[in-house]
Amino acid sequence: MKTDLTLGYMPLTDSLPLLAAAQLGFFRDQGLDVTLQEEVSWANIRDKVIVGQFDGAHMLAPMVMASTLGLGGLNKPLIAPYSLNLGGNGITTVGARAFANFVGLMYINLANNTITWMVATSLDGLTRLEALRLDNNRLGAFDYGVLALIPALRDLWLLHQVDGDPSCGGVDQWGTTANNYNDAAGIAAAVASCPLNPCPGGATACPK
Repeated sequence: MKTDLTLGYMPLTDSLPLLAAAQLGFFRDQGLDVTLQEEVSWANIRDKVIVGQFDGAHMLAPMVMASTLGLGGLNKPLIAPYSLNLGGNGITTVGARAFANFVGLMYINLANNTITWMVATSLDGLTRLEALRLDNNRLGAFDYGVLALIPALRDLWLLHQVDGDPSCGGVDQWGTTANNYNDAAGIAAAVASCPLNPCPGGATACPK
Protein backbone atom coordinates (compact mmCIF):
# COMPACT_ATOMS: atom_id res chain seq x y z
CA MET A 1 0.00 0.00 0.00
CA LYS A 2 1.28 3.44 -0.92
CA THR A 3 1.83 5.61 2.15
CA ASP A 4 3.52 8.70 0.65
CA LEU A 5 0.65 10.78 -0.72
CA THR A 6 0.28 14.20 -2.33
CA LEU A 7 -3.17 15.74 -2.01
CA GLY A 8 -4.35 18.90 -3.73
CA TYR A 9 -6.80 21.39 -2.27
CA MET A 10 -8.38 24.79 -2.82
CA PRO A 11 -7.94 27.28 0.06
CA LEU A 12 -11.63 27.26 1.03
CA THR A 13 -13.37 26.43 4.30
CA ASP A 14 -14.44 22.98 3.08
CA SER A 15 -10.78 21.96 2.75
CA LEU A 16 -10.52 22.15 6.54
CA PRO A 17 -10.71 18.35 7.10
CA LEU A 18 -7.48 17.90 5.13
CA LEU A 19 -5.70 20.79 6.83
CA ALA A 20 -6.84 19.70 10.29
CA ALA A 21 -5.81 16.09 9.66
CA ALA A 22 -2.33 17.23 8.71
CA GLN A 23 -2.00 19.71 11.56
CA LEU A 24 -3.32 17.35 14.25
CA GLY A 25 -1.34 14.34 13.07
CA PHE A 26 -4.30 12.23 11.94
CA PHE A 27 -2.53 11.19 8.73
CA ARG A 28 0.60 10.25 10.66
CA ASP A 29 -1.46 8.18 13.10
CA GLN A 30 -2.64 6.09 10.14
CA GLY A 31 0.92 5.57 8.89
CA LEU A 32 0.60 8.08 6.06
CA ASP A 33 3.12 10.69 4.96
CA VAL A 34 0.90 13.31 3.32
CA THR A 35 1.95 16.44 1.46
CA LEU A 36 -0.79 19.02 0.91
CA GLN A 37 -0.49 21.26 -2.15
CA GLU A 38 -2.59 24.39 -2.50
CA GLU A 39 -3.94 25.13 -5.98
CA VAL A 40 -5.43 28.19 -7.62
CA SER A 41 -8.23 26.57 -9.61
CA TRP A 42 -10.48 23.51 -9.66
CA ALA A 43 -9.30 22.77 -13.21
CA ASN A 44 -5.70 22.49 -11.99
CA ILE A 45 -6.76 20.04 -9.31
CA ARG A 46 -8.79 17.94 -11.74
CA ASP A 47 -5.99 17.73 -14.29
CA LYS A 48 -3.32 16.86 -11.73
CA VAL A 49 -5.47 14.08 -10.29
CA ILE A 50 -6.17 12.69 -13.76
CA VAL A 51 -2.49 12.62 -14.83
CA GLY A 52 -1.40 11.19 -11.48
CA GLN A 53 0.49 14.19 -10.10
CA PHE A 54 -1.91 14.15 -7.14
CA ASP A 55 -2.90 10.95 -5.37
CA GLY A 56 -6.16 12.56 -4.35
CA ALA A 57 -7.71 15.96 -3.80
CA HIS A 58 -10.41 18.14 -2.33
CA MET A 59 -12.77 18.46 -5.32
CA LEU A 60 -16.24 19.57 -6.36
CA ALA A 61 -18.70 16.66 -6.48
CA PRO A 62 -19.83 17.35 -10.10
CA MET A 63 -16.19 17.42 -11.20
CA VAL A 64 -15.62 13.91 -9.86
CA MET A 65 -18.70 12.68 -11.70
CA ALA A 66 -17.77 14.45 -14.93
CA SER A 67 -14.24 13.04 -14.89
CA THR A 68 -15.55 9.53 -14.25
CA LEU A 69 -18.01 9.84 -17.15
CA GLY A 70 -15.50 11.53 -19.46
CA LEU A 71 -17.50 14.73 -19.81
CA GLY A 72 -15.60 17.84 -20.87
CA GLY A 73 -12.17 16.25 -20.88
CA LEU A 74 -10.28 13.05 -20.21
CA ASN A 75 -12.16 9.99 -19.03
CA LYS A 76 -10.64 8.98 -15.69
CA PRO A 77 -12.66 6.89 -13.22
CA LEU A 78 -12.42 8.47 -9.77
CA ILE A 79 -13.61 7.31 -6.36
CA ALA A 80 -14.94 9.75 -3.74
CA PRO A 81 -14.05 8.10 -0.42
CA TYR A 82 -15.46 10.71 1.90
CA SER A 83 -18.50 12.81 1.02
CA LEU A 84 -21.06 13.64 -1.61
CA ASN A 85 -23.30 16.65 -1.05
CA LEU A 86 -26.21 16.93 -3.47
CA GLY A 87 -28.56 18.79 -1.14
CA GLY A 88 -30.82 21.52 -2.51
CA ASN A 89 -30.33 20.67 -6.19
CA GLY A 90 -33.92 20.05 -7.31
CA ILE A 91 -33.39 16.28 -7.70
CA THR A 92 -36.70 14.42 -8.17
CA THR A 93 -35.71 10.75 -8.66
CA VAL A 94 -32.71 8.62 -7.69
CA GLY A 95 -32.13 6.03 -10.40
CA ALA A 96 -30.79 2.48 -10.47
CA ARG A 97 -27.19 2.18 -9.22
CA ALA A 98 -26.97 5.97 -9.13
CA PHE A 99 -23.72 5.86 -7.17
CA ALA A 100 -22.19 2.77 -8.77
CA ASN A 101 -18.96 4.61 -9.64
CA PHE A 102 -18.56 5.99 -6.12
CA VAL A 103 -18.46 2.85 -3.99
CA GLY A 104 -16.10 4.43 -1.43
CA LEU A 105 -18.64 7.02 -0.30
CA MET A 106 -19.18 7.29 3.45
CA TYR A 107 -21.69 10.18 3.47
CA ILE A 108 -24.38 11.26 1.00
CA ASN A 109 -26.50 14.37 1.43
CA LEU A 110 -29.67 14.38 -0.70
CA ALA A 111 -31.65 16.57 1.68
CA ASN A 112 -33.78 19.54 0.61
CA ASN A 113 -34.55 18.30 -2.89
CA THR A 114 -37.94 17.24 -4.33
CA ILE A 115 -37.27 13.48 -4.46
CA THR A 116 -40.49 11.50 -4.84
CA TRP A 117 -39.02 8.08 -5.59
CA MET A 118 -35.83 6.06 -5.21
CA VAL A 119 -35.27 2.95 -7.31
CA ALA A 120 -34.69 -0.08 -5.07
CA THR A 121 -31.18 -0.58 -6.48
CA SER A 122 -30.17 3.10 -6.25
CA LEU A 123 -27.82 2.47 -3.30
CA ASP A 124 -26.29 -0.77 -4.59
CA GLY A 125 -22.57 -1.10 -3.94
CA LEU A 126 -22.33 1.49 -1.16
CA THR A 127 -21.01 -0.92 1.46
CA ARG A 128 -18.99 1.79 3.23
CA LEU A 129 -21.83 4.28 3.53
CA GLU A 130 -22.20 5.48 7.14
CA ALA A 131 -24.69 8.33 6.78
CA LEU A 132 -27.51 9.11 4.34
CA ARG A 133 -29.60 12.29 4.40
CA LEU A 134 -32.96 12.19 2.63
CA ASP A 135 -34.86 14.58 4.88
CA ASN A 136 -36.99 17.41 3.51
CA ASN A 137 -38.03 15.73 0.27
CA ARG A 138 -41.33 14.32 -1.06
CA LEU A 139 -40.90 10.63 -0.25
CA GLY A 140 -44.16 8.95 0.69
CA ALA A 141 -42.47 5.58 1.22
CA PHE A 142 -39.02 4.12 1.62
CA ASP A 143 -37.84 0.58 0.93
CA TYR A 144 -35.89 -0.29 4.07
CA GLY A 145 -34.77 -3.50 2.39
CA VAL A 146 -31.98 -1.62 0.59
CA LEU A 147 -30.32 -1.02 3.95
CA ALA A 148 -29.58 -4.74 4.29
CA LEU A 149 -26.74 -4.28 1.83
CA ILE A 150 -25.18 -1.33 3.69
CA PRO A 151 -23.57 -2.85 6.81
CA ALA A 152 -21.76 0.35 7.81
CA LEU A 153 -24.87 2.59 7.89
CA ARG A 154 -25.35 4.36 11.21
CA ASP A 155 -27.34 7.50 10.42
CA LEU A 156 -30.39 7.85 8.18
CA TRP A 157 -32.51 11.00 7.94
CA LEU A 158 -36.02 10.57 6.49
CA LEU A 159 -38.01 13.12 8.49
CA HIS A 160 -39.96 16.10 7.12
CA GLN A 161 -41.35 14.62 3.91
CA VAL A 162 -44.02 16.67 2.14
CA ASP A 163 -45.99 13.57 1.10
CA GLY A 164 -45.66 11.41 4.19
CA ASP A 165 -43.51 10.43 7.13
CA PRO A 166 -41.40 7.29 6.58
CA SER A 167 -39.05 8.33 9.39
CA CYS A 168 -40.37 6.30 12.34
CA GLY A 169 -42.02 9.38 13.76
CA GLY A 170 -38.94 11.52 13.24
CA VAL A 171 -36.52 9.02 14.79
CA ASP A 172 -34.11 7.05 12.61
CA GLN A 173 -31.65 4.96 14.58
CA TRP A 174 -29.78 2.14 12.89
CA GLY A 175 -27.41 -0.44 14.29
CA THR A 176 -28.68 0.05 17.84
CA THR A 177 -30.05 -2.52 20.26
CA ALA A 178 -33.44 -0.81 20.39
CA ASN A 179 -33.89 -0.54 16.63
CA ASN A 180 -31.46 -2.93 14.99
CA TYR A 181 -32.88 -2.91 11.46
CA ASN A 182 -29.44 -2.47 9.92
CA ASP A 183 -28.75 -6.17 10.48
CA ALA A 184 -28.70 -7.81 7.05
CA ALA A 185 -30.45 -11.00 8.13
CA GLY A 186 -33.11 -9.15 10.11
CA ILE A 187 -33.97 -6.82 7.26
CA ALA A 188 -33.99 -9.63 4.72
CA ALA A 189 -36.53 -11.54 6.80
CA ALA A 190 -38.69 -8.49 7.31
CA VAL A 191 -38.62 -7.51 3.64
CA ALA A 192 -39.97 -10.97 2.78
CA SER A 193 -43.25 -9.89 4.42
CA CYS A 194 -43.44 -6.47 2.72
CA PRO A 195 -44.54 -3.89 3.63
CA LEU A 196 -41.88 -3.64 6.29
CA ASN A 197 -42.73 -1.36 9.20
CA PRO A 198 -39.51 -0.94 11.23
CA CYS A 199 -41.10 1.18 13.94
CA PRO A 200 -44.46 0.33 15.55
CA GLY A 201 -47.03 2.72 14.10
CA GLY A 202 -44.33 4.36 12.01
CA ALA A 203 -42.93 3.94 8.53
CA THR A 204 -44.24 2.08 5.52
CA ALA A 205 -41.39 0.61 3.53
CA CYS A 206 -43.10 -0.34 0.29
CA PRO A 207 -45.19 1.88 -1.99
CA LYS A 208 -48.91 1.32 -1.81
